[in-house]
Amino acid sequence: ESFSITNPFNTVKNSENISADAVYKNGVVYTVNPKQPWADAFAVKNGKFITVGSQADVSSFIGEKTETIDLEGKFVMPGMGDMHQHWDMGPLQEKQGWLTVEGMPPYPDELKTIILEYAEKNPDMEWIIGRNGCWFDEMFVEAGVKPGCAWLDSFIPDRPVALQDIQGHIIMANSLAMELAGITFETADPTNGVIMRDERGQPTGILSDGAQTLIMRTWPLPSHRLHVETFYEQSRRMNSFGLTMIKLVHSRIPSLEALRELDLKYNLHLWMDVFTSWKDDIYPVPGLWEFMAGKRFYYVTRHVNPLGIKWHHDGTVAAGSGYSLEPYADCSDIDCGEDLCGRTNMTFEETVETIAHLDSLNLPVVAHAVADGSVRMLLDAVEIVRERNGNSDTPHTISHCYVVQPEDMPRFASLNVFAEVATGFAWFNFGSESFIRRLGDRIIPHFFPVKGLVDAGATVIPGSDYTVGTSPRPLEAMENYITRKRPSSNLSIIDSTSDTPMGKGITLEQAIQILTMNCAQVLGRSDKTGSIEVGKSADFVILGQNLFEISPEKISETEVFKTVFEGEAVFDASKENPYNEKLHLDIGKLEKGCFC
Repeated sequence: ESFSITNPFNTVKNSENISADAVYKNGVVYTVNPKQPWADAFAVKNGKFITVGSQADVSSFIGEKTETIDLEGKFVMPGMGDMHQHWDMGPLQEKQGWLTVEGMPPYPDELKTIILEYAEKNPDMEWIIGRNGCWFDEMFVEAGVKPGCAWLDSFIPDRPVALQDIQGHIIMANSLAMELAGITFETADPTNGVIMRDERGQPTGILSDGAQTLIMRTWPLPSHRLHVETFYEQSRRMNSFGLTMIKLVHSRIPSLEALRELDLKYNLHLWMDVFTSWKDDIYPVPGLWEFMAGKRFYYVTRHVNPLGIKWHHDGTVAAGSGYSLEPYADCSDIDCGEDLCGRTNMTFEETVETIAHLDSLNLPVVAHAVADGSVRMLLDAVEIVRERNGNSDTPHTISHCYVVQPEDMPRFASLNVFAEVATGFAWFNFGSESFIRRLGDRIIPHFFPVKGLVDAGATVIPGSDYTVGTSPRPLEAMENYITRKRPSSNLSIIDSTSDTPMGKGITLEQAIQILTMNCAQVLGRSDKTGSIEVGKSADFVILGQNLFEISPEKISETEVFKTVFEGEAVFDASKENPYNEKLHLDIGKLEKGCFC
């Protein structure tokens, strides 16, 4: 079907009397198209926008079978994205019956009670495994208790126990769990993790980063059915938040199998990139070499692009493994000695060669970096790779970017590196305070530097790190980027008793750009989605408030009325069943390879 363009924007003349499948009129439409930022109406056919403009512009596209939707002045914007989620964690673990702690991590005495109650209620569970979020070192520091096998052995020595911390980077295990995993005095640290030890060299039961897999490899993998069921539910949940673009990181081959079947036989309603673990950073990844040799292309579908690699370049400041440019201000509770700067999981030379190789294969990299030393090393490595391979369009990303020095901020743009800035970390004040206690007040001006990066020309993308204790709701991220406060509260990022925000926020327009077009750009789909423009996929959300007419502190309270993906309403809050019944997957009849 051909259309003649009558102006340089989005209004299209219906020269062939085409009838739209749907026309939306009488709305307040923020398009995120700089040539035509606002519109009143638009028409959709075959899942794409065919005109965007005024009521008069769409009227000629209304035919006998066209569905006409009166938006009644509601606010419409493109579907939003979240470029850092973990579906393999959290929801999948809950379905396996793992111990789950809701809300804030408990203090040691509370955690002890939770563990013993779980053990009593689940006598047949061979392992007591706590999903990420079960504990946090700051709670033990406040209570004056040292976490580890000695503490766990004091009340539950006879069943193997392994608990992930809130950031998913540390496991606390009892002696029996370490024995079953074969972890002893003689066990060497993996290259990408640390077995914490006492003064005699004996493991303390704290395993950070890649050392977690020494325990995890003994656990049974969830079934294919459980993967499919969980990912199906998560995709619908993300649609209900107004999300139409997702990046999953640290995924495994069973996750790719599930996503492939879901998209081919059910049709996922998200544009998705999936990044597989390069090293065993969180999970063991059997099958990685077959994946790299070419099987990765088997998992490519219409909506799922699995051609990405993720690794942890450093760890966390809680474990003393976040790589800082200056020594830690306080690491007394983790027995790391003086002048600790943390560490990286690769040498500089290994980092350069790995990125260079993956870049030559057009495989984008997402590298986790929480502290300024790790960020700088990665930028230095990419600079060498760009000189060697040329400035390719392969979209490499540094994730989290909690602390970035001002002189490094312009380098993101010049090196064509995306800056993924955490959307949810700062909402947990105990986490922010942990960062500052560990690294010192010097980081405060450079902490969570979304405005500094935007002003320096970096392409910033959002990353909630869901399900690592954070919210995947993009409207909360939007509010946080603007106000630098916890959404819908007066809790600032740094000081849990002050209503003074830490640092300066960005504008609403900039926040929306980050959550829409920037996501489409890093996914390599900026020609398909991210804005409301003719020819693009009809992916948009209808909200309960005009974001430009309310206080920024009210953004997170805005209701998502409807989410539309490829022209199909995939979430509609006004209906008893808000999810499209045509898109229903009968989980009860699900078998591998059969969606009958």
